[in-house]
Amino acid sequence: MNEQQNADADAETRFAAIFYHSPIGIVMTRIQDSVIVEVNAAWMKLIGYTREEALGRTAMELGLWEEPHDRQRLLDHLDARGRIDGFEATLRQKGGGQCHALISGEYLVLKHERFLVLQLVDLTARKQSELSLRESEERYRLLFATMVQGVIYLDLDGYIIDANPAAQRILGLTLDQMRGRTSRDPRWKAIYEDGTTFPGEAHPVSMALRTGQPVYNTVMGVYNPLIDKTNWIRINAIPLFKPGQNTLYQVYATFEDITERKVAEFALRASEEELRNLNQNLEALVRKRTAEVQDLYDRAPNGYHSLDAEGNILMINQTELAWLGYTHEELLGQHVSKIIAPHSLPTFQQAFPIFIAQGWIKDIELDFLRKNGTTFPVLISAIAIRDEAGYFVMSRTTIFDNTDRKKAEKIQLLANAEMARALRTKDEFLATMSHELRTPLNAILALSESMLEGLRGSLNDRQQEAIHHIEASGKHLLTLINDILDLSKVEAGRLDLQISPFPVIELCQASMQFVKEMARKKELTLHIEIREEDGKVQLAADPKRLKQVLVNLLSNAVKFTPSGGLVTLEAGVSADQTSFYFAVRDTGIGIQSEDMARLFQPFTQLDGGLTRQYDGTGLGLTLVRRLAELHGGTVTVESVVNQGSCFTVLLPYQP
Repeated sequence: MNEQQNADADAETRFAAIFYHSPIGIVMTRIQDSVIVEVNAAWMKLIGYTREEALGRTAMELGLWEEPHDRQRLLDHLDARGRIDGFEATLRQKGGGQCHALISGEYLVLKHERFLVLQLVDLTARKQSELSLRESEERYRLLFATMVQGVIYLDLDGYIIDANPAAQRILGLTLDQMRGRTSRDPRWKAIYEDGTTFPGEAHPVSMALRTGQPVYNTVMGVYNPLIDKTNWIRINAIPLFKPGQNTLYQVYATFEDITERKVAEFALRASEEELRNLNQNLEALVRKRTAEVQDLYDRAPNGYHSLDAEGNILMINQTELAWLGYTHEELLGQHVSKIIAPHSLPTFQQAFPIFIAQGWIKDIELDFLRKNGTTFPVLISAIAIRDEAGYFVMSRTTIFDNTDRKKAEKIQLLANAEMARALRTKDEFLATMSHELRTPLNAILALSESMLEGLRGSLNDRQQEAIHHIEASGKHLLTLINDILDLSKVEAGRLDLQISPFPVIELCQASMQFVKEMARKKELTLHIEIREEDGKVQLAADPKRLKQVLVNLLSNAVKFTPSGGLVTLEAGVSADQTSFYFAVRDTGIGIQSEDMARLFQPFTQLDGGLTRQYDGTGLGLTLVRRLAELHGGTVTVESVVNQGSCFTVLLPYQP
């Protein structure tokens, strides 16, 4: 035995060792007759057949493909690319069970004979885990939504991030009103049974965050200023740690509404002593509330001030004073123009009389002037306070610092401009690639056609079939490229129309001829409806592009119409003699009303799954609309599910 033979023998030995002992299922089939010639132990364990049961039989004979079209898709990928990776399919095991497999494979030549080697990775456990996870999440979602107890989640800073419907009902707040609020927010204070406010560190949520320990059965009142009501709750706060780690990341709080019970308890505790001290307590509470209101007013995150009818400042809070750099004494009694930048004064002078007349004003943009001479943008809203006779007393004005929003708007404008530039660059690039993309593909199609015609020698049946696949795939790819390039040219403004008069009837007949063979295969009836005088109309348009519009619509009609149906092309002058219409009607599957909005979006198909029934690029209708608009026209659609659709192209027309 020479050295080459020894090397071949060693290679075969190594191949066999890898093949048979691989933990991944491997099956080898002969290309000539699709017969299984070898399987390894992992394949037998996954599928359930023994080696003796599998060898000499085909996958179709064993019934391995749960969905036969999966096999054809796999073979199409292999024919097109020579190998396949990451192909998911459902396989039928011996005994009728199913397994989900991830398939990879390629062609292999051994001793001058071609084989297909496929590797199968079992995904069944992963699929079952995904299903179990979805079911678990659905159970949690249902429990969260239907619990009678309130449930809220808070982050490490004590901000509410989620709340269930019961929590929203108990607290009288929507989820949007709760989000972003903390237990330390003075507007949504927590109180003891005696009416005193919880210290921040005593709040159950704060304690759970600080100690990392759960806090149970804390009774507290939660004041809602929106409805001026206190709800009493019994709350538990439980810290949540990341699984497998000692890292606190959220607090989970549950609570029940005990307002009715607490109200009853308070009523029972009422006594004569409480009645005697009622006035004194009320006065103290008023003073307390007044101080609280004043504190809220002064320390609010927004600026507040009040103006009289002349525009003089009557009140101003500490927040606004801090923004401006003034003291109360420096601004009270001064005209508001002192704190308005000169270039914003005309806006204020125009808006203030309108405000006094109508009683409100909203979102007026001004620039305020600080004591040091610098300016900053603000957003102003105000309501008018009137006396019983209806006369203006003062304004209640809210000021928002608009600096961050202005910066964000500027950044967004720059981002939008950059995005528009990138889109234009992309469209211009694709529009210029027409020759480079079409030239090699045309060569492939020309060579395929010459080989099929025998110009380069005779072909056997398998070779002819392969060349037919190459030609069909090339034509499909050419159509896709043409659609993309045409749409890109339109978007980039580089598609020029060649306007010339032409007979309408010739355009209709030529367009019908293009889909005639496709309709014959589906046993569809094609029909043209056009009056003799309308057929002789010389329409001024680009005949090539208009034919492209009609062929796209007719092809869609044929594609989505079941066997035995009818496709009609109607053309004519509108009743008001100002437009010419082309209408393509079919008796096909129709379009759902909720899908109408996506109908003309590029790269979108209503049948958009991986195993969709109808092929196509998703560009046809987009291109139809763009070409119609280039002609100054429009496209409309009417459809009834399971009865058919009608697409109408309306173009400007002058007799």
